Amino acid sequence: LVIGLLAEYYGGVIDAIIMRIVDFVQILPQFPIIIVLTTVIPNYNAVTLVLLIAIFGWPSTARYYRSFVLSQRGRDYVLASKTSGSSDLKIMFREVLPNITSMIIIDLVLTIAGNIGIETTLSFVGYGLPPTTPSLGTLIGFANDPVNVINRPWLWLPATILLLIICLSINYVGRALQRAGDARQREN
Repeated sequence: LVIGLLAEYYGGVIDAIIMRIVDFVQILPQFPIIIVLTTVIPNYNAVTLVLLIAIFGWPSTARYYRSFVLSQRGRDYVLASKTSGSSDLKIMFREVLPNITSMIIIDLVLTIAGNIGIETTLSFVGYGLPPTTPSLGTLIGFANDPVNVINRPWLWLPATILLLIICLSINYVGRALQRAGDARQREN
């Protein structure tokens, strides 16, 4: 969020430098690098996996926020704040940020659901959470065996249904929060 705000608010050379760094990180193949790092890192745990996902997940979020700041940067309230002598940080965090809160909620919800999917996928293929840590992907991985698919659906089916319920619930809560945020902005 901060990187997207800074990049587009200041624009020019700062924006170009930050966006080239974002481009570089974004073109890296996320899954193969995470898989390699999970096998190389000693004392690998859930926190390490979260950090690895965050290292490769921030560029798309930064681009997303940058685009919304671009749409807000030329608005009258920003120009009025600049004219009145408000500092750049005050304009960014007190003026622009509240006007993109519904977009922040949408991104947060989609990111959470996406990261659950990434963790589940990595655990399903055996490179996610350590075997001692419970994971939906590990439970769904029991469906790799055709015998389990037909004869023992209780090994993998509840985890699959739970994953579906979690992702749908997160999306519905996010939509409700977005509607509430949009209604609050219309009141102001």
